Amino acid sequence: MLATTGVVETGLSQRERLLARLRDSGVPMHRRTPEAQLVALRPEPERPPERPPERPVDKAPELRWDKTRLDVIQKVWGKGFIAPGGKKTILELVEPLGLKRGMRVLDLGAGLGGPARILAKRYGVRVTGLEADRRLAEAGRALSSRAVLPSKASIHSLAQRHEVLAPGAFDRIFSKDVLFTVRDKARLLAVAEALLADGGRMLFVDYVVAADGRQAPAVEAWMAADPARPAPWSVEEYIEALTGLGLSLRIDDITGETRRAINGAWAGFLARRRRPSLDRRAAQMLLDEARLWSRRAKLLRTGELRACRIFAER
Repeated sequence: MLATTGVVETGLSQRERLLARLRDSGVPMHRRTPEAQLVALRPEPERPPERPPERPVDKAPELRWDKTRLDVIQKVWGKGFIAPGGKKTILELVEPLGLKRGMRVLDLGAGLGGPARILAKRYGVRVTGLEADRRLAEAGRALSSRAVLPSKASIHSLAQRHEVLAPGAFDRIFSKDVLFTVRDKARLLAVAEALLADGGRMLFVDYVVAADGRQAPAVEAWMAADPARPAPWSVEEYIEALTGLGLSLRIDDITGETRRAINGAWAGFLARRRRPSLDRRAAQMLLDEARLWSRRAKLLRTGELRACRIFAER
């Protein structure tokens, strides 16, 4: 089983600012919504309070997957990864899928293909990875080729591989840290269910909010500032959608494990870092990544955001 632990948040100034950004006692990273500002400025009877000084607002950086960014991101999360993971974590997460040699597996939102290659090597399955971002798909395909796994862990741009999306084409479907960015999740889940062969199973790792959590000021601020443009569902919405498709399901809360993965990756990066320092552009990209995960880690710590493993089968 995955272990549960807390998150140590980090920030960058080269090193010092990284630590400061994610420190529990640091300045909040999220942007205040207009509603939150109005609440903070609510006047007292006969003596309106002074308007507090404006805090600098962090703009959501645009995600540009060029070589510099890919190099920086992999220094934090590991080769082939653009988010918390690693071989041990991936293998533990997919245990409910019951993978066996020769199975056909679809990886939705494959990124650089790290999980796909791990599954192909460990279980002897044939993984088709679909990635919406063309540059990520190209980089992932190149990594699979260098790992001598171009056919067993093939990574494709979603726009280029519509022909693989045939009914019953896959025995298993896997997705990690992607669905919370998809706005029409109901349609995606219906399409995924149609792709399953008889007896097929699906497993999604995703971030969820409470039933009314999208209206929480901190969550609204995160949704506005995060470059992934989150549109998270609640557990209740997942249950309704998946049971409506005739699937049986189990949902596990893995928030603690996710916080541990974030903590471990940043701690490992800081321990490995050597002089000379990153150039200015790479350092800015690293700072953007620290800000992104600072916001997510804070919501995971407060419980306003949770990480879940969602397992469904026919």
